[in-house]
Amino acid sequence: MNPDQSNTKYGPLPFVATAAIARTRLVKLVNNAGNPAVSPLAALTDIPAFYTNEAVDNAGGIVDVNPLDPQRNHRLWLTGAANPGDVLVSDGAGGVKVLPAAAGTYVRIGIAEETGVDGQIILLRPHLTGLLQTVAA
Repeated sequence: MNPDQSNTKYGPLPFVATAAIARTRLVKLVNNAGNPAVSPLAALTDIPAFYTNEAVDNAGGIVDVNPLDPQRNHRLWLTGAANPGDVLVSDGAGGVKVLPAAAGTYVRIGIAEETGVDGQIILLRPHLTGLLQTVAA
């Protein structure tokens, strides 16, 4: 074993939540008095590191999260409709949506692997290359 990698972790990870968070939502890693914690996304340009496996009801609660691993597909909350192959970006509230045609800067999350409707937990493949994607006016 490489001793430099002995404390790395894979799979579901427990973190303190800074607020209530629903399940299957994107969250960002934050500093909470010198300790790592997860927080709901608050803006379209927040960079998510994980998504929640379950809901947490209050700040200070422990929530299991999974990293956005491109080696496997994941299911996340969908805002609007999507088709296989659509580029999915953060909706700024913990879910994903199809990359809009409107000018703006968006955080790319992945590629839809199935057809989805608003409110569905859609199957996607993380594709974080070029994380911030700008659509020109």
